[in-house]
Amino acid sequence: MNTLDITNSQAILLLPAYNEGSRIGQPGEQPGDTFKRAIDHYQTGLDSDFGSAAEVVVINDGSTDNTKEVATNMGVRVLEHADGLNHGRGAALTNGFSALSSQTEAIGYTDADGSYDYETQRQLMAEIFEGSDAAVAFRASGEGQHANFLRKIAHTALNRTCSLVAPTGIKDPQAGAKWFNGDVAADLWQDAPEGWAADRYAMNRALRHGLIVREVGALIVSAEGSSVDDVKDALIMMRDSLVINLQNAKNPSAIRQSATNTAISSFDRAVDIVKRR
Repeated sequence: MNTLDITNSQAILLLPAYNEGSRIGQPGEQPGDTFKRAIDHYQTGLDSDFGSAAEVVVINDGSTDNTKEVATNMGVRVLEHADGLNHGRGAALTNGFSALSSQTEAIGYTDADGSYDYETQRQLMAEIFEGSDAAVAFRASGEGQHANFLRKIAHTALNRTCSLVAPTGIKDPQAGAKWFNGDVAADLWQDAPEGWAADRYAMNRALRHGLIVREVGALIVSAEGSSVDDVKDALIMMRDSLVINLQNAKNPSAIRQSATNTAISSFDRAVDIVKRR
């Protein structure tokens, strides 16, 4: 493992979770085993590196199963939306960063199924402790790689399309492992979209503010039972990317604003159709 300079340092790792308590990640496992294993894996790593100065915090995104109970029984803190409803990963992370960023030097998040191992988290944290404002994993050939070839193709096409309207300056803005300096995290995620485009929103803000962002290659391990709807969530992400573009535009012309609004309306209709499938 790489050496971390963590003297007197603090860290918080957020796990946004929706119905992870009933998820079966691998054949032959019991519901929730993948979630429990991920919590234990990350907390064990943090304990080894930081002792009591670091923790895993689960952000329960309105789960309708026993996700909260599973996390609580694993001994980690659980945060929830005030209304207890499901709002999406972006909303969960925005709330988590808003509530906890001021309490720690480094704060990050990763997928609740353990797709990114603790060594990846260590490398990302190292970048923060060495002075970066943000550190982002990327799934690519070479140093890191995508675990599923077909999803890699879909991911690449979606990323290139969204980057045309909401650039981020990084290879893989949707990767599920990111760390931030506690002084900037809450601001980057403030008013982010509730869904999957929140990552792109935050990294777009980092680009526009000239923050120091480092990238680390990562090998991910896919787990079954994901709550992601590839078609619906892709459409929503593209729509939200258009919204980000509109928000960032300086004095957009009436023609440009009208065209963007028309595109957003078209995506809204497409999303409604997919939801009625």
